[in-house]
Amino acid sequence: MMLFTRIMKTTLLSIVFMIFSIAVNGQSINEVMYDPVSNDGVGGEYIELYGTPGTDIGCYMVSDGDWVVVIPNGTTIPADGFFVIANAPLVDGDSTDVDLDVSTCACNSDPNNYITLTNSGEFVALFDNAGNILDGIIFEENVVGNSNAPSGQVLTPTNPGLCTNGDLTIPSLANLTSPPAPWSYLGDNVVDGSIDVVPDGSDGWGDSSTQGVMGNSMGATNAVASCSITAITLNNISACNNLGTADSTDDQFTYDVTVTYNNAPSTGNLLIRLYDANGTQISAHPIAFDPNQTSVTVTDLIAGTIDIADLTITAVAQFSADATCQITNTNAGTSPAPCSVACGLGSFLGVDCLDQGTECNSDDVISLRVNASNSGAGPTNQYNVIIAGTTYGPYDYDVQNLIPISPLLSASESVTITDVDNNACTSTNNIPLNGCSAYDQPPISVSSNSPLCEKETIMLFEAGGAANVTWAWTGPLGFTSSDQNPTIANATPAHSGDYDVIVTAPGGCTSTQTTTVTVNPLPVVDITTPDTSVCDSSGSFQIAATPAGGVFSGPNVSSTGEFDADAASAGTYSIVYSYQDPATRCTNTDTINITVTALPVVTAGG
Repeated sequence: MMLFTRIMKTTLLSIVFMIFSIAVNGQSINEVMYDPVSNDGVGGEYIELYGTPGTDIGCYMVSDGDWVVVIPNGTTIPADGFFVIANAPLVDGDSTDVDLDVSTCACNSDPNNYITLTNSGEFVALFDNAGNILDGIIFEENVVGNSNAPSGQVLTPTNPGLCTNGDLTIPSLANLTSPPAPWSYLGDNVVDGSIDVVPDGSDGWGDSSTQGVMGNSMGATNAVASCSITAITLNNISACNNLGTADSTDDQFTYDVTVTYNNAPSTGNLLIRLYDANGTQISAHPIAFDPNQTSVTVTDLIAGTIDIADLTITAVAQFSADATCQITNTNAGTSPAPCSVACGLGSFLGVDCLDQGTECNSDDVISLRVNASNSGAGPTNQYNVIIAGTTYGPYDYDVQNLIPISPLLSASESVTITDVDNNACTSTNNIPLNGCSAYDQPPISVSSNSPLCEKETIMLFEAGGAANVTWAWTGPLGFTSSDQNPTIANATPAHSGDYDVIVTAPGGCTSTQTTTVTVNPLPVVDITTPDTSVCDSSGSFQIAATPAGGVFSGPNVSSTGEFDADAASAGTYSIVYSYQDPATRCTNTDTINITVTALPVVTAGG
C-alpha cells in the first residue's frame, strides 16, 4: 500500500529511500533523505511520515538514536496524508512542503537543530507519546545486528508545548538474526541511487539507481489503503484460578481483549498472543473479526499464569491473512499472583474421651486431637478439619488443637484436613468417634394417635425395639405409666400436652423422647325446637337447630329437618341432629321427641 510522496526531488545524486510499512498505530515512515547533494549533515536531510489525514500525532517522537524530535502537541496529519520533518527551506526540495521545521520548533534535542543521518547507514524510528515503537528502518547494513541497529539508547527529548514525554528508551536489536515487527532491514544500497518498495506487490525493499523523482512507479503498484491495527487493550484480568489442584502448571487467568483496526483483510482470523516479561508465550487465541468494522472485543479468554505476580504482560494482535499487519503493546497489563501451592501436608490424629464416671456413653465427652504440619502451607498457615460434613477451624499448623465432637459419631469416621489456601491439599484418615463407655443409649421412637376428639381414647406408642428395657411415661393431669404403649380412655381437652417417656437399658443408659397430644373439644349442638306433640294429618313443620350445616335423621324427617306429621301414625318419634366441626372433624349430636296423636273418631246421629 505504497503512496506517492509529496516532496518532488530534482537531483539524481541524492540518496533517498521510501518505506512501505504496516505501522503499529496507523502512521509510518514513508521517505527518508539521508544523503542529500546539498547541505549534507547541515540541514539537508528530511523524514517524511504517512498516515490517515486528521490523525493526532502530537507528542509522537522520531529518532536515530543520537537525537530525538518531539512533534508538538496538537499536530495532525495533513489532508494529503504526508507530514515532512526537516530544516526549512530545503535546498533539495520545495520549502513549502516542510510541515515541522526542526530548526525553529524548540522540539529537537540536536544541539545544532539538525536531523543528521549517517550516509554509511543507521536506523530511523517513529514512536508514540508513550515511547512505543510504531515504525522503524535499519539501512546500509551487511549483517543484521551490527552497529547500525538500535543498541538500547536512552535519550532525553526537548518537549515543546504541552508534551510531557519522559526519556525515550530505544530497545536493542543487536545480535538478532532478523528484526522483529515493525522494524524493517535493508543491506548495502547502491551508490548515488536510492531504494524503494519493489513494485511486485511483495512490500519488500529494492535498489533503484535511476531514482530521480520520489513517488515514481517504484511505489505506485501499492497505492491502496493500508491495513493497520491501531490498538490492543486488555481488560478484566482475573485473579489466578488453580483449578482445584496443587499443580502450578495448570494455573490460569482470564481476560477480555479489544482490538481496533482499519482496512482489515477480508479473510482469516485475528491472532491474539500474550507474552510474559521473559518473552514466554502464555496465551494464543485466533478470534473472528468483521472486516467491515473497526474493532472487535472478546471476553473470557484464558491465559496461563506467570511464575511471579505483577509482571508486565505484552499483548500482540496480528491478522493471519496479513502477517505484516500487527501491533505490539508491551505494557498491556500485569499478571495475577500464582495460586497453586505445593502440598506437604502431614498430620497426627488422636481421640480423648471422658466417660463422666458412668457406664453409658450418652454422657461421654469426645475431643479430637489434631497436630498438622505442611511444608507447602499457604500464606495464612492454617487448615480446616471436616468431619461428617461439618467444618471446624481454621487452626494453626504445628500446634495441637482439641476439637469437641457432638453428637457422637460412628466407630470409623472420615476426618479430612484441608489447607486454607489450597483446597486441593488434603489429608484424610478414618478414626472412631463413638464414645468410650460400655453401653450405648437405647434406640427410641415415640408417637401417638393425636389429634383426637373429646371422649376418644389416647394411644401412646414407643417403638424403638430395644430388648430388656423399661419405660417411664409422664404427662398432663399427673399421668404416669410403665407400659410400652399406654392408653387413656374418655379423653378431655385437659389431657392435651406433652407426654414424655424415658427408656432405660441395662447399665443405666437412658433415652428420652416426647410426643405432643391434642384433644379437641366436641362442638356444642342444640335442637332449639322443644319436644312437642302434634296431631296426625296436621301437615309438616321445620325443626330448628344450631350450628347450621348439620344433618337430621329419624322417622318421617328429612335431612334438612322437615317433619311430616301426615305420614306418621300415632306414636312418639326420636329425631337426631348431627354436626361435625370442619376444623377439628369432631362430631356431636342432640335429640328431641315428637309425639303424634291420632284424631278422635266422630260419629253423626246417635
